Amino acid sequence: MRKQLLSIAFAGVVLFCAPITAFAQPVLAGKYAYTYDSLCQVGAAGFPEGWVYKEVDVAQFHHGTSMLNLTGIGIGAPLTTAVAVPKNFPINLNFPYSNTATTLTIGSLTYNAVYGPVISGTTTAQALFISAILGDCVTGASLIHE
Repeated sequence: MRKQLLSIAFAGVVLFCAPITAFAQPVLAGKYAYTYDSLCQVGAAGFPEGWVYKEVDVAQFHHGTSMLNLTGIGIGAPLTTAVAVPKNFPINLNFPYSNTATTLTIGSLTYNAVYGPVISGTTTAQALFISAILGDCVTGASLIHE
C-alpha cells in the first residue's frame, strides 16, 4: 500500500511540474506585476551604511524588440542610520532583456530565474522569480503576469 501511495504521489508531482518544464525557454511578453527587493551589507561599495530597497512596478516585456519597460516606485533607506529617512524613487526605465530556461538578463545584469507555468495554449510564462548576488548586495524579484 505504501509503495502504491508513493507511486501515486510521484506521478502527481510529475504531472504538476509538467507545465513548468513543457517549454525549455518560456517567452516573457506583456505586462507583469513586479516587486524587487535589494539588501546591501554595511560597507558595500557605494553603501557605507548599508541599504535596503523595495520597488513595486509594472514590467512591460516587448517580446518582438526584446525591450523591458519598468514604471512604478522604489523606496530605499540606509540600514544603520539612527534616523534613516526612506527616499522615494520614481521609476520609468527601459532595458534590453534576454532570457534562457534558467536566467533573465536585464541590461548587463544576469539573474537566476525560475519560471511558473505557462499560459494555456502559449509559451508565455505566468510567473517568474529571479535572484542574484551583486557584489555585497542580494536581490530578488517576483513577476506575475497580468
